[in-house]
Amino acid sequence: MHEDTFHVPIDKIFHDCEPRVPMPWPQPTTIKYNTADEPTRVIVSTETAFVINDEPIASAEISDWFRDALGILFQEISTVQNIPRLESEAIDTLPQLASINFIIAENNDQIPYGDNEKYSIAMNDGLYTIDITAPSSFGALRAMQTLAQLVRRGHGFNYIPNFPITIEDKPKFPHRGLLLDTAREYYHVSTIKNIVRFLGANKLNVLH
Repeated sequence: MHEDTFHVPIDKIFHDCEPRVPMPWPQPTTIKYNTADEPTRVIVSTETAFVINDEPIASAEISDWFRDALGILFQEISTVQNIPRLESEAIDTLPQLASINFIIAENNDQIPYGDNEKYSIAMNDGLYTIDITAPSSFGALRAMQTLAQLVRRGHGFNYIPNFPITIEDKPKFPHRGLLLDTAREYYHVSTIKNIVRFLGANKLNVLH
């Protein structure tokens, strides 16, 4: 047996095993992908502008929920999607995402339990913008959690494959929770914080 029989670049293994389309979880009510043979990849970066109800948002003006949403987006990008891809594609050949535009009917600083979690994500091909429409801040937060799951990681940059993608989503059940049996098990504070992050990423809304 030749010693190089199983010599396959690890980047190629990951690239070949990568799903053709990103798969957010839980599965949205409806999702439509760009099914072109050569799908567009659009770069997402901290240079992307954010607009809420036609008003550009400066970092000093954003509410707590929106700051948390941005943290979800960029933290998920930097820590979860860390498999090297697009090794042969130069970053300067890819279009940049210009803006993420939020249209929120009731833009509240607080997000109460029972608020409407419905949202839609519409990506605009050619303009390279994303419109997020939601009846409440809670719905916009859910949209950001889904958007974070759509992003993949390249060599030093993050991108959305199969651009544009269109999503309509709302919860199937209003109460979606997890119970911690603290009477029989001890949970460290750091563990509980990680569980809360897990709940948010999976769009659960109650911790018992």
